[in-house]
Amino acid sequence: MLFLSKVGVGQLSINVGVTKTYNGFGQNPGFTSSGTATLYEYKYYQQPSNTYIGFLAPKNIGAYSVKITLMDGPDVGFSDSATYNIIQKTITLTANANTKVYDGTISATSTPTITGSLASGDIGTYSETYDTKTQGTGKILTPSVVSIVDGTSNVMTGNYSITYVTNSNGVITKLPITLTASANTKVYDGTISATSTPTITGSLASGDIGTYSETYDTKTQGTGKIL
Repeated sequence: MLFLSKVGVGQLSINVGVTKTYNGFGQNPGFTSSGTATLYEYKYYQQPSNTYIGFLAPKNIGAYSVKITLMDGPDVGFSDSATYNIIQKTITLTANANTKVYDGTISATSTPTITGSLASGDIGTYSETYDTKTQGTGKILTPSVVSIVDGTSNVMTGNYSITYVTNSNGVITKLPITLTASANTKVYDGTISATSTPTITGSLASGDIGTYSETYDTKTQGTGKIL
């Protein structure tokens, strides 16, 4: 608490030097007067660059140098200053269960649940990902913030203290494909090898490359042999 005092006048006080949690907008820290002090006009500052007049105040987290000055009346010019602190707002992001067919990526379509609300005017976009891209159950899903912005698209993520909670109920199922053997004719060579390659029905996941082969059921001469 900063007090502006003068003998025979009383006290003028401003709620600075105490903590305010980020709330998404600039706000008067709280001006009060006691005794016979009169607040005719006042101003306070975010040092060193921006000046705030009247009820405006900084909104982003930080420790601000605040100055209040009497601009009129018997005590014109009398001033003092202190620190005004804005701290991060706390939220929690919890990943949700997700099931998908293997696609070669760690992406998930589910979105995290937020516990605690964003400040007025802020908009959050969130996502979650698998720990690995491979098929399996009991996979770990991890939440993350894509962005938190205000109404004019300024990034506000730094104004939040975010706790991330994982989820171990991720599932990636196998991607179904079909391999169909092709006809093959060869001269007996003592092996079951074939030079033809199978045809694939269905496609591999993005980035995956397959190599396929086929073989005879036996190495002996004959027709109608199984490939």
